[in-house]
Amino acid sequence: MNIIIKKMIVLALFLASFNAYSAVNETGTITRIIVEGNTMVSVWLSGVDDSTECASGSRWTIASSDLLFKEKVSTLLAAASSGKQVHLHHLTAWGCGNWDSNKIYYVDVTY
Repeated sequence: MNIIIKKMIVLALFLASFNAYSAVNETGTITRIIVEGNTMVSVWLSGVDDSTECASGSRWTIASSDLLFKEKVSTLLAAASSGKQVHLHHLTAWGCGNWDSNKIYYVDVTY
């Protein structure tokens, strides 16, 4: 098999694997942040979230066990203090967070 065809097949399989992860997204400004001890941060946005398998669809959380916990919280605090709109993303394949919330997979802020 030609090396280019092999690379195209690998790329197609790689891209197809992302379809297995359904996602929930919400865009809006931050209306509330709760720092819950040293283990959890909860966030609410002014936007309307997509339908989700998590019962607390409007609540977004970051656990301190998240490897990017500090970076995500810093980004959210900067966006909240400047009034910037944020885009939160949750992968349903990762399951729901505490209080059946959406786990924040990534934070996208445009300045």
